[in-house]
Amino acid sequence: TYTHQQLQALMNAANFASSSQLVAAAELMSQVFQANSIPYAFMGGFALKLRGSTRDTHDVDVAVGCTMQRLIEVLSGQSRVRRPAGPTSGVMRVFVLVGGQMNPGIPELWVAVDIILRGTCSLGAPDHLQNSSEVVAFNTNTGQKQLPVINILNAMASKLNAYYSRQAPNDYDDILFLIGTYPQQIFAIRTQLNATHRQYFVTSFSQHNAQNAIRRVKHVLGV
Repeated sequence: TYTHQQLQALMNAANFASSSQLVAAAELMSQVFQANSIPYAFMGGFALKLRGSTRDTHDVDVAVGCTMQRLIEVLSGQSRVRRPAGPTSGVMRVFVLVGGQMNPGIPELWVAVDIILRGTCSLGAPDHLQNSSEVVAFNTNTGQKQLPVINILNAMASKLNAYYSRQAPNDYDDILFLIGTYPQQIFAIRTQLNATHRQYFVTSFSQHNAQNAIRRVKHVLGV
């Protein structure tokens, strides 16, 4: 475990995590969840990175389908995972040791991983992970790999909601990445996305872009 006092030092180091370190941490968590039959799917900036986004991200977000008590039970036996010593609700930030002998060629580091209980909708974790996720393949230095991520509908819904709530540039960029990469899939599910959130994004986008770009975004989002 780690204490509140140790958190800052762990975070300072984890903020320098590379893509290969993030993937190594995600793979370890993946093995732990699979071995314990816990449904899971990666989300947030890390999931978009697996889909090809170039935005910098230095931690891993993963939604899980179990209770906090079960999560603590499962992680207690993991020597490479440090969890908070105190009580936690909704989200648990853990640090996962990667590199060294376990991952040859990768420098050793405790990588930050946020584990989000399913149904924590404010954070974009869907209720039914099996129906809300898909497997994506991505390339690494050691060949092609696969991990489950939340599907396009849930990724777009949570990003539009986040942008509507806090107007962060990262969320804006992530929405544009998804629209640019998956226009047909998003067009097909546009009516399932919150209309107010869609309109809000289009209004914001319209302030700084050319007419043809605005038309394309409006078309994809059905605004």
